[in-house]
Amino acid sequence: MALSFHSAPAEIHLQTTRLKFRHILVATDFSSHADAALFAACHLARTYQAELVLFHNIIPPVITPDATLTTIEASSAACAHAEKRMAAQISAHMELATVPHRIAIREGYLNEELAKVIKDEAIDLLVVGSHGARGFEKVLLGSVAESMLRRSPIPVMIVGPEAKVAETPTCILLATDLEPAALHAAQYATSLAEEFQAKLTLLHVLQQPGWPTKEDREAIEHRLQQLVPADATAFCQAGYRVRHGEPSREIVAQAQQCEANLIVTGRHNKGPLSSRALWTTLTRLIQEAPCPVLTVR
Repeated sequence: MALSFHSAPAEIHLQTTRLKFRHILVATDFSSHADAALFAACHLARTYQAELVLFHNIIPPVITPDATLTTIEASSAACAHAEKRMAAQISAHMELATVPHRIAIREGYLNEELAKVIKDEAIDLLVVGSHGARGFEKVLLGSVAESMLRRSPIPVMIVGPEAKVAETPTCILLATDLEPAALHAAQYATSLAEEFQAKLTLLHVLQQPGWPTKEDREAIEHRLQQLVPADATAFCQAGYRVRHGEPSREIVAQAQQCEANLIVTGRHNKGPLSSRALWTTLTRLIQEAPCPVLTVR
């Protein structure tokens, strides 16, 4: 998240863009972490009057020569088992009684099936739960889900192991590197702040050696202010913070300090921030974040 001030960027003038989630997909493996993701998705769906799509993917069974079941029989058994577990998860969430929802159980390669559901169901938001550091690296930041996060054309909200889900967010933290791609994340953050009448805190973390000068801090704060539409003061109170250090640690510290209920950050697919370092930072952030993390492409 280092920033150069040798050439000042053109002035940014944003207008508040009211976002609308109509179809929210929750990916579940029926674990407690998936329950937390479903809980968060239900609150969003109720606020936006959106429909929930509960998605579970079945890995195609591997049939050995000495297997007693045929491929079709094994697939049917796996599907029936998934439907039973899905029904149990739904019945355990009383809030689903007031939220329109449908089930999508697919069999195949996760990335491919997830992409099909997102397209076929016109999904606006994907919500998933994280199992923690090791589980997140293995399941989400491994070859399958790292690709999912990189390629997903829609925002992805991840509910980490330390995250507490608030029914109505009162503070939203936008963590930004101030690159052009961050503008989309800023639009989501300001729109969510408007929807929930929440306080909005914008944060930039410097990684460069040495503490920033007063001039540098003022320049950063000015660029942070540019990300907030002029009419935003009518519906939320905005604050601006510049911190210095390791990004994930500083983001978590700021989230705890301002009691954030949601962290919003950009997701880059090109340039240095699409490197492994980005995913390492994202892993640490989601592992330790005290609230859900919304990543926006």
